Amino acid sequence: MNGILNYDTLKSVVNHLPEKLAASAGAMTLASALGIHLQLMSIFTALAVLDIITRCICQARHLWVAMYPQSPASYWCYFRFCWQASRWRFIKSEIMREKFKSKFLTYFVILLAASLCDMAMLISGSPLRFALSIITAILCCTELLSVLENIAETGCVPIATELIAIIKKRKEQIK
Repeated sequence: MNGILNYDTLKSVVNHLPEKLAASAGAMTLASALGIHLQLMSIFTALAVLDIITRCICQARHLWVAMYPQSPASYWCYFRFCWQASRWRFIKSEIMREKFKSKFLTYFVILLAASLCDMAMLISGSPLRFALSIITAILCCTELLSVLENIAETGCVPIATELIAIIKKRKEQIK
């Protein structure tokens, strides 16, 4: 038999079946953990970008107030003024880019470590797998606080300060 499934091929598969199944299970477990990890990283990337955008709006507001002290503007006006503030080098994209890279790398390492801890607990048979949940909750609260603080600093959204207090209280409960 000269086809793909000859006796030698079947014998080789049967002889090495346990190793192949173990390797497949390990690869699937790793892919599953990384899949969740990559989804979380996508979410944290979006949160970090939102944080940078709100920081730029806050910086644009500072420039606006310095240039036009008698004419307060809306949040939308500050958002549109970001481009001009960037062109005048009041907002430096290099600094924002470095902050983003640093934050992204830090979150990546922290989430990977938490995922690996939970995977170790799963492999050991322990019902306790909580590291990723706690780390995710704390990082989400931290990013949300940063966004809210940037919004509050513009003075355009009065409820932001109330939300900051609520999120800080919730973050302390998580810790």
